[in-house]
Amino acid sequence: MPLTDAHWPALSRLPNCSALWSPCHREYYRQYFQRPFVDHSLAVVHQGELAGVLLATLDDRQLGFFGGPARLLIAPGLAEARKLEAERLLTKAFSAEFMDKASVLSYQFSAKVPDGIATALLDAGATTAVHFEQEIALGDDDVLWSGVRKSYRQGVRWGQQNLELRLVDATNLDVSDMERFRLFHERVAGRATRSLSSWQAQQKLIADNEAFAVFASLDGQLVAASLFLCGASRAYYGVGVYDRDRFNLPISHYPLYAGLQRARERGCTVMDMGPIAFAGDGDPKLAQIGLFKRGFGGDLQPWLCLSLAR
Repeated sequence: MPLTDAHWPALSRLPNCSALWSPCHREYYRQYFQRPFVDHSLAVVHQGELAGVLLATLDDRQLGFFGGPARLLIAPGLAEARKLEAERLLTKAFSAEFMDKASVLSYQFSAKVPDGIATALLDAGATTAVHFEQEIALGDDDVLWSGVRKSYRQGVRWGQQNLELRLVDATNLDVSDMERFRLFHERVAGRATRSLSSWQAQQKLIADNEAFAVFASLDGQLVAASLFLCGASRAYYGVGVYDRDRFNLPISHYPLYAGLQRARERGCTVMDMGPIAFAGDGDPKLAQIGLFKRGFGGDLQPWLCLSLAR
């Protein structure tokens, strides 16, 4: 059946469900990309329980999922027969709905175990590319601290002593908060990089208790602003903006570390740090961001991205 917002509570409770997939964040994607995505996501339900989900959108005959690749999610803990049946049904639906209708298909799956959809795309001639995502287990403070790179611990301590932090969530959100975030982002970037409506969508994420922001000030001036998304068990490091004129100081370490702590306090057990780039990927800036993220611990998860053009 079509995946609807009514399925979200059950989907969000799955331990491998990203906070990026919530209805509110999908609206952010629409505003960010300003594209006419048509959601074709599907769900398999067995005896009232969500067994599997195919996340897929079409945009001008391009298959993906709101600017990223489509993907398959099977509920953990299913009996093997149920798991195989859910995957079979979604693979069959994928082939019927998209293989002949989309001119470009983008799909991501775990590099460890190709699923039925991945196999069908590979058989059709899809090309492959590997990328990595970082996940940090949100244990107690001792566990978190042990994962922080030794050279970064001094930066965290400096921030604790010198930065004034304000955590913004649904309980204390002010209408001026995201405007302050937006203007700070524009100043650091040197221009407006996305629409006002995308910032309004992120404000709604906070208002709906699906995200929180961390603002850090030094001598009364905003020097760092971050946005973290929170699902039922997984959080996501969404946006981090830091004053480049203050890069002689470790202004970024404490706000991110505080975000890990706050996500844990909200009940999340994993922080998804997003894609990680390396020096060989060809973009030095993204590689530096990846190096920074890896300084807070966690494990790199390999994924394969398939692309098929017709």
